[in-house]
Amino acid sequence: MSKVLFDKIPILEVSEEINLQFKELINEVQQMKENNIPMKGFELKIDNLIFNLYNLTNEERNEIGFIEIV
Repeated sequence: MSKVLFDKIPILEVSEEINLQFKELINEVQQMKENNIPMKGFELKIDNLIFNLYNLTNEERNEIGFIEIV
């Protein structure tokens, strides 16, 4: 991966409320991972929050796909 690829991705500043949502979800994912609990729903929730922040269309979301946390 090259820095050039990431230079074009805008970084958004989010509100404290949105930041808190991410923190809570990530804490839950970490706890689930430590206890070997499947977390597919949380992965989709996190991806959708990110997609919503960038106002991605359904076509863009499908092109990017969803991330699996391993």
